[in-house]
Amino acid sequence: MDRLAAIAAFDHVVAGGSFTAAARVLQVTPSAVTKAIGKLEAYLKVKLLDRTTHGISLTDEGRLFHERARTVLGWVAETEGLVAERHAKPAGRVRIGTLYGIGRWLVVSALGRLRQEFPGIDVDLQLSDTLPDLLAERLDIAVILGEPPSRSRLFSRTVATTRRITVGAPAYLTRHGTPRVLDDLVAHDCLAHVFDGRPQPWRFRGAGRAQRGREMLPRSVFVTNAGDALREAAVSGLGLAQSNSLLFQKDLDQGTLVEVLPSLSLPGLPVCLVRAPLKPVPLRIRAVEGFLRSLFK
Repeated sequence: MDRLAAIAAFDHVVAGGSFTAAARVLQVTPSAVTKAIGKLEAYLKVKLLDRTTHGISLTDEGRLFHERARTVLGWVAETEGLVAERHAKPAGRVRIGTLYGIGRWLVVSALGRLRQEFPGIDVDLQLSDTLPDLLAERLDIAVILGEPPSRSRLFSRTVATTRRITVGAPAYLTRHGTPRVLDDLVAHDCLAHVFDGRPQPWRFRGAGRAQRGREMLPRSVFVTNAGDALREAAVSGLGLAQSNSLLFQKDLDQGTLVEVLPSLSLPGLPVCLVRAPLKPVPLRIRAVEGFLRSLFK
């Protein structure tokens, strides 16, 4: 007896409410389904179904067996899908959402590599000033700063840690000097990031009882509500800027920006990949998720 086939037949009988309905789905005769269930009951030495003129019903043992059987059948289907996907190529459109700064300066520049690795995947990238809403914006995956709400049922994976850093362009530092202590900032041109209409204070690591951090609002020669504009102003040599290290990472790597007061930098928000708790996860989404993890590694 093929026990797995018999268990599948039993599941179809329960789902369809009759041997005839199960036979129709399995494309066999009702007598073949009846015989498979009979052999399964004989093997288990219990009665799974009560047959009456009005139809069928589960016995207590049958109800318990069906609950476990559905789990086993689900595992088998998922495993078969995973094995089949090893020979399949990811394809289809993936809708990604993230903040403007992360999207423009990190994700967009990496899409060429993504297409080379997965030529069958098309990308729909949605950028926003605020953290993306996965469900409302119908996103497959989102890159966010900070952990999702604890009440959220979304799947979340932390892929990077960040710092809150202060930077300046080499040309600016040559003209104005490099600050060594916080008091030096008084003599510098500073660039402010505006949020909800108010310039955000700069934050630094403290000492002693102030270890949790110090705040100050430096004199600002330029204010903007856009992270990419803040970055461009700093690169152009307009002044010093402070923000999440992700915004400046490429410029730090290329030497177009230099971190100042590094010993006073504070830990920043984590970078998380968020998606719906799909099971199984479509191959195209798993491919993009793996690529983004490597990008932020």
